[in-house]
Amino acid sequence: EIDSAFACEAYDCGFAVPSFAAGYLESTAAGAATARNAAVSCTVSGHGEGTVIKCDPNVSLYSPNVCIPAIRYAVPAGHSSIETEIKAQA
Repeated sequence: EIDSAFACEAYDCGFAVPSFAAGYLESTAAGAATARNAAVSCTVSGHGEGTVIKCDPNVSLYSPNVCIPAIRYAVPAGHSSIETEIKAQA
């Protein structure tokens, strides 16, 4: 639940996925985003807009280049509630 004095955007994110790894693929659809490679995958879903965040190099200690699947929500002023499902496999 969110109480906000002004309208803003919020990102609910999944786990970082190495983007220069074998088999890397990403996809977005209405309310979902996925990043995966041959070893790991992460999918997030919710009632916002699916997006994949391309991170700057060395943001993660796990891998030098990663992307993060996320759901972007438009948060209005006042009280609101969001719910995001995150599925990961390694």
